[in-house]
Amino acid sequence: MRTLLAAVVLVSGSASSHAQDDVWKASSNTATAVTGDITLGTDRIVFANGESIRLVPVEGRLGVFKVDPPANPVLMNGNRLCGEKDVMYVVLAQGSTVSLFMKVFEGPDVPQEAVADPKPQKGTCALYSFTR
Repeated sequence: MRTLLAAVVLVSGSASSHAQDDVWKASSNTATAVTGDITLGTDRIVFANGESIRLVPVEGRLGVFKVDPPANPVLMNGNRLCGEKDVMYVVLAQGSTVSLFMKVFEGPDVPQEAVADPKPQKGTCALYSFTR
């Protein structure tokens, strides 16, 4: 099984190495207000307020992760990651070596492979942007 960071690196097409935990700075207004800066670990995302979600790679879907168990943590300013329902999937895609898009899904349908595109995919309930 690939690690979370390896999958993000593969999505970006970059061969650069990363530390065990990879810190990303909130760059969109939504990310700044909701998630704050995030840290990607080998199997989870840790948000600025210390809350985290565990991610498991979806086989055959590069950059697509199942949230295990499904969750919708309360993050910064009392905001939730995605509406009122639990988050089922997260898609991570690097637009370059310095930008990351995180798309969040609350439905049961498995999203398509990660695409470094800031447009939401069908079923996206939130979209966050980060930079190094």
